[in-house]
Amino acid sequence: MNESSHKTFTEKINEFYKRSFEIFLKGSYLEEMDKFYSLCKTTLYADFIILLESRDPLSIKIAESEPKFNFSINQTNINLLSISYSENRPVLPYTLTRQEINFSNFDALEEIDFTQMIVVPIPNKNIEDRRKNILLFLYSKNTESISEFLKLITELCPRIYEIFSIKNKEILLNSVHSRLDSILKTIPQPIIFMDSETGKTWINESAAKLLSLSEGGEVSSWKVSTAMTELIQSAVNQKEIFLEMNRNLSNMNLEKFSAQWMFTDPEKKVFEVTCVFLPGKTAPGRLWFFEDITSFHSQQETLALLNQALKEKSEIAQQENQEKTVFISNISHEIRTPMTGILGITELLLNTPLNPDQKDSLELIQRSGDKLLKIVNHLLDFSKADTGKIELESIPFNMQELLNDLVSLLQTEILKNKNELNILFPPNFPKLLKGDPVRIGQILTNLISNATKFTKEGTVEVGFHILEKTNSELSFRTWVFDTGIGIPPTKFNSVFEPFVQSDKSITRHFGGTGLGLSITKKLIELMGGKIHVESQPGIGTKFWFELKLEINEESLTENSEVEVITNKSDLSRLKVLIVEDNLINQKLLGRILKKRKIEPSLVEDGMKAIEKARKFHYDLIFMDINMPGIDGLSATEIIRKFPKGNSIRIVGLTANAAPEIQKVAAQRGMDDLLTKPYNVSQIEKILNLFEKR
Repeated sequence: MNESSHKTFTEKINEFYKRSFEIFLKGSYLEEMDKFYSLCKTTLYADFIILLESRDPLSIKIAESEPKFNFSINQTNINLLSISYSENRPVLPYTLTRQEINFSNFDALEEIDFTQMIVVPIPNKNIEDRRKNILLFLYSKNTESISEFLKLITELCPRIYEIFSIKNKEILLNSVHSRLDSILKTIPQPIIFMDSETGKTWINESAAKLLSLSEGGEVSSWKVSTAMTELIQSAVNQKEIFLEMNRNLSNMNLEKFSAQWMFTDPEKKVFEVTCVFLPGKTAPGRLWFFEDITSFHSQQETLALLNQALKEKSEIAQQENQEKTVFISNISHEIRTPMTGILGITELLLNTPLNPDQKDSLELIQRSGDKLLKIVNHLLDFSKADTGKIELESIPFNMQELLNDLVSLLQTEILKNKNELNILFPPNFPKLLKGDPVRIGQILTNLISNATKFTKEGTVEVGFHILEKTNSELSFRTWVFDTGIGIPPTKFNSVFEPFVQSDKSITRHFGGTGLGLSITKKLIELMGGKIHVESQPGIGTKFWFELKLEINEESLTENSEVEVITNKSDLSRLKVLIVEDNLINQKLLGRILKKRKIEPSLVEDGMKAIEKARKFHYDLIFMDINMPGIDGLSATEIIRKFPKGNSIRIVGLTANAAPEIQKVAAQRGMDDLLTKPYNVSQIEKILNLFEKR
């Protein structure tokens, strides 16, 4: 069949379908048979019309024919009928020559899936010799009404069903298409709908613009697929998109999938593309949504850049903090080491016969040294607080005894400014609490010292008030009130900032680093408390803070600190080794020991200390931790391995005031640790341990 004849035949088939529908819609199939025969002859030029009846998959026979056949077909093709009943394959016209039909042998029809054929033309290969055409039509003879006929024939022959329902389908499809067009036009986002049942594709105007197609509506599926491929090829991430498509489009278990399509056009568009699979008889349809997320993606990129910048800034800040901590620690170490010599020698000299001028000068040196040491301690504490490296202890202590000790230490400063100190302590305050007495003492010292410094010939009041008390916990408020110069309300917040005082003239007049209150606030907050200030210029200031601490009703263990024996005995029998690389500190320790008639051995590094300890037995070793070569901790570990190494008392000396160094020293084998600058009384306490031996 050439192209022109095929086209004519196709047109005739379409006309036949349309007119068949009109005939059978009016009445039952049998009543309209004559009209149908006539239609077949006039439209399809059929010389023979054969109607085959199939009651089940195992039998088939000729039911009607035009002209009439006087014989019947009793043979069956079971294989062919079973396939016809179980499958629903696409309908295609088949062409047969007259010789292929043998009504005495029904197996000749094996090539035809006749349950899916409505019309089977049998053209003559020889155009000049016009032979007869045969038309095959299938129906169920059991059916008497149109509705029943449709129901049964749907199971047998889907194409027959189309003849009777095509008009309704056209009406329905036209309605659906109209609604679909209306819906698609109202949606601003690009949308593509691919119908697997009809093989048609609809797009809205936004999708047409995105795909560079002329207009929306029903468009060739091939055109849309080609345009989508070209669009993906222009994307920055085309490889990822194609991989996503290949992986997901063939997955029949998916309901939908999404991917980002990013482009490098001037607008740098970014779309969130979602494909939704729609159920279908043979294959799922597809609904594509294109959501423009360019601004969101841009915001995300900006946010990512900001986060990266913040991360880099944070890393720089952490690095700077680390460098600052190391610097302050190094400065602290470098200051503490010479301060040991200055304050130690000063203390030794003050215990010798002096005239008034000499004593006054030495006391001035001592006060200046103490002040410098206080500044160094503040800087170190601020550095730790700023980096969150302050570790709190939780040990039993007596608050009233702690307060009394602090007042004794601050008594000179209080009397210097002719201030009156009042202590208000409730009688029902628990005797023992659990907390960090060193840090609480530091808080009270800072507040009382400030109140004393800024008050002249006035009153300083320290009070405690119980807020809540249970069997296990105590909440209390502590205040420090003074009648000093006061603080303007506008400066309340800034007084807790580091390196800040309420007035620059205060720094010049009263001195100070401006770190005391900042450290105090950080310590209180670290303990879970809060601090507040109330003040009026010229009237006075009140600082109060609140804490909650655990109550410890167990008795304190006996004070481990040995009382300093004033009637000092002869310890000349004691063998002592001083390991110190600083010559001044060597001499200081040597002089303190000589006051007890001890002649110590002196070395300046860890290696020499090990050699000495191997050759001689020592009762006591003062071991500097930070030395060139083998440090004091390593030397201690080695000495402990000697036969009598564990019988030696080793006391570490360090300018590192970090709390963790105490734990490290104990773990490495040291019995005690003195932080520089140490004083005579601390050395005496250690020596007194040997009084009972």
